[in-house]
Amino acid sequence: MTLRLRTTMVALLALLALAFALLPATPAPASPLSKIDPFTPQLVTVHTSTPADKDRLIGLGLDVTEHAGRDYVEVVLHSIADQAALIDQGFTYDVRIADMLARELERIQLDAEFAAANAVTDLPSGRNSYRVLADFGAEIDELVAAHPTVAKRISIGRSVEGRDLTGIEIGVDVNEPEDGRPVFLMFGAHHAREWPSAELPMEFAHDLLEGYAAGDARITDLLTRGRAIIVPVSNPDGYDASRTSGDVVDLNTTVPQSLYNPVTIAATPGNAYKRKNCRYVDGQTQPAGTCVAVASPAGIGVGVDLNRNYGGLWGGPGASADPSSATYHGPAPFSEPETQAIRNLISTRQVTTLITNHTFSNLILRPVGVNPSTTSPDGFPVGFAPDECFTTADGTDNGMQALGERMAAQNGYTNQFGWELYDTTGTTEDYSYNATGGYGYTFEIGPDEFHPPFEQVVAEYTGETSAADRVTPANAAELTTAAGATCGGEHHDHATVGGGNREAFLLAFTNAVDAGTHSLIRGEAPAGATLTLQRSGVFPLWDGTPFADVVATSMTVEESGTFEWHTNPSTRPFVQSRQAPILSDAKDTLQVTGFAAPSAHIVASNNTFVVTEDADLITATVQGVVSASGTAANLNEHYVKIVKDGVVVAEATGFGASNSVTWTGPEGAGVTAGTYTIRVDNYLNPGAYSLTAETRDIVGNGTPRQFETWTMSCYLGGSLAGQQPVMVERGQTVDVAGICG
Repeated sequence: MTLRLRTTMVALLALLALAFALLPATPAPASPLSKIDPFTPQLVTVHTSTPADKDRLIGLGLDVTEHAGRDYVEVVLHSIADQAALIDQGFTYDVRIADMLARELERIQLDAEFAAANAVTDLPSGRNSYRVLADFGAEIDELVAAHPTVAKRISIGRSVEGRDLTGIEIGVDVNEPEDGRPVFLMFGAHHAREWPSAELPMEFAHDLLEGYAAGDARITDLLTRGRAIIVPVSNPDGYDASRTSGDVVDLNTTVPQSLYNPVTIAATPGNAYKRKNCRYVDGQTQPAGTCVAVASPAGIGVGVDLNRNYGGLWGGPGASADPSSATYHGPAPFSEPETQAIRNLISTRQVTTLITNHTFSNLILRPVGVNPSTTSPDGFPVGFAPDECFTTADGTDNGMQALGERMAAQNGYTNQFGWELYDTTGTTEDYSYNATGGYGYTFEIGPDEFHPPFEQVVAEYTGETSAADRVTPANAAELTTAAGATCGGEHHDHATVGGGNREAFLLAFTNAVDAGTHSLIRGEAPAGATLTLQRSGVFPLWDGTPFADVVATSMTVEESGTFEWHTNPSTRPFVQSRQAPILSDAKDTLQVTGFAAPSAHIVASNNTFVVTEDADLITATVQGVVSASGTAANLNEHYVKIVKDGVVVAEATGFGASNSVTWTGPEGAGVTAGTYTIRVDNYLNPGAYSLTAETRDIVGNGTPRQFETWTMSCYLGGSLAGQQPVMVERGQTVDVAGICG
């Protein structure tokens, strides 16, 4: 923080202190507040005793954090309306931070004190305060200037407002053409308010370069065998808006909600807790730098949630079609320039391991993002990732679960599936893994805040924290019987901390360069020849729409005339045999059409479904009826619920044209014959719907496998000299002879 900025902040703190002094005290609410009572943003722990409760909570469109467990989800309440929505739906909660604005003031003070007491910290860069957006580009330039043979600045694209998505590529002879080495890829700050998620990748870049310069044998080996690409800020517009106003609380949220206070609105941009990017209107750009003019105090409002905008089962559970929602997935997969840029980077490099950083929860999340018993667009349950368990040739357990466990032992986090937090679709690691086969993880950094005091950022990187600060409550979600277990289905809360996230990142990089966990193609070709690998494939969006995806990479043959190309397997995980059950044909079926009037919280439509014989599961799907013109489905918010003996046993409450829910009976024991009710509620405008319910049995394990190949081509002097298909499995080495004819 500069002297000028620190002076400004001191003055600002004085003004804010005065403003708070003039406001009435705000007690932690225990019951609904009237519309004229003051309310400040709060962090609360909502009790969710069942998965259905989690789905119902997410369907409310509140600001749901990435901190959740078996029976709770943490939520930021920004208004009395948010609080009322929880209470009206029968949720109970505990208040964790009663006044997030006061906590922000406290953080500002703590950071100033920490910086004053620590001119240099234990971070590789020595920083003692959060960076602003411009710092990242400036530091990357400084690192490249100091290490010109092992580092180069890269630009992967532009944001909605035209800002550069700046990255740094690190590796021995980094300025030479691609030479077949694998890539370890790391992102930060998909969500604007998650500042530590940008800090830690930037520190890792410092660590790699300084370690190499100092002759560190481990780091030298990694940078010789592979390349690291780090993009610390994936959402530069949103990050800039959040960071710019992050030391300025949103004063307007501290005054009575019924009042309009132009003074406080003008005084604070209100983006400290902005989550999404800065897209004002779908498909339209806006002038650079205008994002800060539109307040997003709730992390909602304008913008697209970039971590729901990727093509991996886009539009499914855990993402919203409502543009005002915190998890709005955008009008189409990769509709945003930021995700387009990242997609292009992933699809043009052989990324064998990826980490995308977020805050908070002390979690390491891995695919899959949706409960494995959920029926996917191909008609089969989503299942577990094919590489959840994988043993290398030397007998080492190097599947995604095992690597997650080794990393978690270093940073003290919980290693678990993405869906055990809550269902998500359209996320970075799910897309990357399903499109390329490269291992992918989300790190949720820190225990309890989006941007905590900077001292904690230092500790998260180095591991210099106590176990009490690092351990999260156990996420004891049980793996569904219908989906089956993988590798024992284990995850752990780690009571000890090793080398922190620094060591966890190094373990991920080590996995990226280990040929035993990806694939290897060897051969001979003339020096200077350009080799390409391309694979075109289709995977469905959540509504079943086919989505075309292409991975196309290249390398240049060195003077030796031999090459060794580290690649991902030729067959994408989405079409591999995945560990999921095969279902029988439908046994009992219900098909009806109906009309569900908007009902607020009154049941609108009950449909009787008689199950004549026991079955393993029951599935119900409600679909908005296509309009008379046939151009678009009705987007009314139809909820579908399975009711047995008057109790809702499963439900789907997402916003969109359809909802589908599967129930495998009590504790996965199956569905017994009897009379069920399939309930359809409509929470928006009047609308017609079609409803299908059916029972099925599980008749086997695994889905039919589809084999795919790389198309390998050789170019000499720009002309095609040879081409052939290459089929290579994970952990396999294939020799290619005569590729250049």
